[in-house]
Amino acid sequence: MQLAGSPDGSSFYAGGHSIAVMASKDGGSSWVPARGNLPGTDVHNLAAYPGNHSIAYAFVVGAGLSRTRDGGRMWDLMNRMQGQGIGALVISQASPDTLYATTGEGIQVSTDGGRAWQPFRNELMGRRPFYLIEVAGSPGVLLAGKGWVRLR
Repeated sequence: MQLAGSPDGSSFYAGGHSIAVMASKDGGSSWVPARGNLPGTDVHNLAAYPGNHSIAYAFVVGAGLSRTRDGGRMWDLMNRMQGQGIGALVISQASPDTLYATTGEGIQVSTDGGRAWQPFRNELMGRRPFYLIEVAGSPGVLLAGKGWVRLR
C-alpha cells in the first residue's frame, strides 16, 4: 500500500496492488476512485506535489510512470520505465516536473516530469536505497536509506 498526502493533511492518495488509486479530500474520512485512465491497477509508488495536490505521479507495474494534473480524473503516461522499477518516488518542492526515484541504478532525477532520467549523483550509482525524502524547505536535499533505525 502506498500513501501520499498534502502537507496540511487535508488530501491523500492511496494505491496498492489491486485498487489502483483512491483519493480523499477530507483528511481521509471518505475515499473515491482516482484511477481515471490509469493503465493498470498494480500501483507500487505514489507521490503528490506539495504545492498543488491535484498533481500526482503513480508508478504502475508493467505500465510505467503516469501523471495526473486534475486529481486523478485523467492520467498521462510519462515513461514506460522499460526494465526498471521504482523503489521510492519523490516530487521536488521546487517544481512538479522535478522527480527523484530510487531504481536498480541508484537515485535518478528527472526535470521533465519523468520523461527522461539521469543519475542524481554518480557516487550513488548501483546503490539502491529503499526510502527517499526531500528535506522540507531545502529543495534538492535528499535523505536516502535502506532501513529504519530505532532511536531511543
